[in-house]
Amino acid sequence: PNSWTAPIDVRRIAPGTDLPPHTHARGYRIATVVSGTLMLGFGDKFDEAGLKPLPPGSVFSEPAGHLHYARTLQEPVVLQLTEVMTEVQAREAQATQGAQK
Repeated sequence: PNSWTAPIDVRRIAPGTDLPPHTHARGYRIATVVSGTLMLGFGDKFDEAGLKPLPPGSVFSEPAGHLHYARTLQEPVVLQLTEVMTEVQAREAQATQGAQK
């Protein structure tokens, strides 16, 4: 049987940043907005009408492979990311990150 892990990461996104549609290959992400307001949308193209404001304290989740995009406004956004995955997925992710350095 698989063991599960849930590493936590904190990310800061600079003010005035547009993140184009993208996915994450592994795990199930749970994100909490720590500070700033994240404008978040889901889909395969950046659609300003689809952006929803997520103020501090907001929580959202996304399964692996789910397309989403985001924007920050005049202030930076700090996110706490928890990625729930199997131990095998975690080892694969670490190997991939090590190979990219």
